[in-house]
Amino acid sequence: MNIYIKLFSIALLALLSGNAFGIDFSWESPPSDKSIEFLGKIFGPVGTALTGPESGILGKVMQVFNIAVLTLGSIVVSYTIIVSTINTAQEGEVMGRKWSSAWIPLRAAVGAAMLIPAPTYSLIQILFMHITVLGVHAANQIWQVTISTFSTTGISGSISVGSDAQLKGITQHLFKGLVCAELWNGEYSGVLGHTVEAYIKEPQNQLWIGVKGHDKYANICGGLKPGNTPSNALDSASWITTNLDAFMAAVSLMQPAAEEAANQPDKTLWTNTGITLAAMNSLKSNIASTPLKVDEDSDFNVNTTTATNNGWLYAGSYYFAFVEYSNDISFNPPTTIDPDSSDINALGDVGRTVYDPLSRKNANEYMVESDKNSTAPEVDRSNRLEISSPAGLSSEAQQFVSEITGPLRDLAYLFMDHLTERYSDPVASVRAVGSEIMITCEIIWFAIIAIMFILLIVGCTMSGIQPLCFAIGMIGMVAIPLLSLLLALLWGIGCVMGIYIPMIPYLVFTFTAIGWLVLVIETIIAAPIVALGLVSPAQEVLGKAAPAVLLITGVFLRPSLMVIGFVASILLVRTVVTMINYGFSATIEASIAGIGIFGVIALVTLYGGLILAVIHECFSLIHVLPDKILRWIGGQVEQSSVGQQVKELEKSVEKGAEVGSSLMKGTAAIAGSVIQGQMEGGGGGLTTIIEKITEKMGGDGDGGKMDMGDGPGGGAEGPGAGPSGGGAPGGAGG
Repeated sequence: MNIYIKLFSIALLALLSGNAFGIDFSWESPPSDKSIEFLGKIFGPVGTALTGPESGILGKVMQVFNIAVLTLGSIVVSYTIIVSTINTAQEGEVMGRKWSSAWIPLRAAVGAAMLIPAPTYSLIQILFMHITVLGVHAANQIWQVTISTFSTTGISGSISVGSDAQLKGITQHLFKGLVCAELWNGEYSGVLGHTVEAYIKEPQNQLWIGVKGHDKYANICGGLKPGNTPSNALDSASWITTNLDAFMAAVSLMQPAAEEAANQPDKTLWTNTGITLAAMNSLKSNIASTPLKVDEDSDFNVNTTTATNNGWLYAGSYYFAFVEYSNDISFNPPTTIDPDSSDINALGDVGRTVYDPLSRKNANEYMVESDKNSTAPEVDRSNRLEISSPAGLSSEAQQFVSEITGPLRDLAYLFMDHLTERYSDPVASVRAVGSEIMITCEIIWFAIIAIMFILLIVGCTMSGIQPLCFAIGMIGMVAIPLLSLLLALLWGIGCVMGIYIPMIPYLVFTFTAIGWLVLVIETIIAAPIVALGLVSPAQEVLGKAAPAVLLITGVFLRPSLMVIGFVASILLVRTVVTMINYGFSATIEASIAGIGIFGVIALVTLYGGLILAVIHECFSLIHVLPDKILRWIGGQVEQSSVGQQVKELEKSVEKGAEVGSSLMKGTAAIAGSVIQGQMEGGGGGLTTIIEKITEKMGGDGDGGKMDMGDGPGGGAEGPGAGPSGGGAPGGAGG
């Protein structure tokens, strides 16, 4: 019982205060939020939870349904009263030994009250709608944080803090200062009579290494100070605070190494490695975390102004607004503070000894030894895994295969890199390549039309020179159909890449949102049944209504989990594609001895199918998270059909691509048939050629129907068509 009270108290605290946990959180949504607007159109007004048109048919239907359930509930309550009375008289205990004398009457009263219409929907339906709307508010808060976070740098942008050379000099200066402090506290501890430490000096807002609170030795080992406040920082106070925190974090990181450098003369016993690089990364990452201003005039914010107003429901529409927005920010690095020379000189020979380069050589040597073989290489997206080639082919055969297929294979790898790495986002890269393929196919198709026309003109003027005309006819009969086959294949691939794949984030999110609307309808209709479960006698605290707790929790969490899944998908797809690219080509080289010329086509097709599957899998997080997250606390997995629905749309795109492919193949079939017949049959002039084209496109008595043919060599039906469908010799010129 105590656990229920605690959970209720935590929930009540969160509801009463948006700042209960120090977070700027508000249980409200923009007035124009589309999800609440659509719920209002479906349900109409639902108590104080939802507004909508008064003439909502669903509300009137539910009013009748609620009365029917209330009638059934009254029967159950009557049954409970009669049986409990009998049990009391028979067993001598209130409600009998098997029924709880506290929970059953309380649940019966609450359940019956929840079934009362008020005036259209029952009280429990209004309660469930309140929970649903609260889930919408939570999702909108997450969505607003997502927008504001992306609006600073975007997913492709970066924040840099000076250059690596500047940060290296700063960390080396800091390390020497810490070694200086260890020398004063150790070997020369009796000289100053005070402890030297790193501390924040105010009001200067600087890091000093010296005797804290002592005027003479306050800065005896130097320090650091923040760079000038950049225009991108939220304000000067947050910038300074972030820098000072970064300084102290670097001090904590380097302190053990400084103690070793000052107190352990045997460098073979030094244990800290990579100390300079680690401190550089610490400074860079911590300073880069400073709060930033939101540039309201940036392209991202101009393009996504309506995103906040429309609410979380259209998050999937803003995928490319997120991934294509890039705002590189450069912060000023910290600057070093040298020790006070007057304090050093005042200490005489001891002071000069501590600061003499030869006496401080331990600091320099320690950093050199520490950083040996510890500097991480620059991340290069073009780097690939290296695996030795497989055995199975002789050296001569391997050399022959390499000479023949090497250039084509390298071109295939170049295309695969271009497919996913043209832009920082793989989906945007696939979209760009797909669009280029489609446009290129259209250009080549128009070029085929022009070539066909030129060949027909040549056929008219040279019909008497049969050998040359026959050669030209072979070009039209063989080359054009082959080109059309390639165009048809590329056109279909381009459609999937340029149209379908870029739509996956939107389609998955939209279908998941439709599933949420369906789930809300189910929730409101099932709400009276839940109240009926409260009324029914049972030993459990909530009776037969216990499973409804997890179900309504799922309704509450689903919008938020959809937005979280959407953001996680954006990050996941980049990571997974990078992972695949790193090892794909090396694995192919190691597992396949030789692929040949046509194997290159299969290789590219395999890679394209792999990337399509990866994109599908990554964006499945949008519906997988809401469907499966509650299983961690005993809930059931939702059986969502979003993946299948998106796959069906892929088939629709492929069918649409077949129309363009058929047009290209049909054009080539007509061209090959007409050119072959003209070149081989001879004569007839341009008028005869036009008549033949008309016959093949319209035919005699076929109603003008155009037969696109069954393949590259397929011909149009009509008078004179040869057995092969391509215009046999003599069939077109007779």
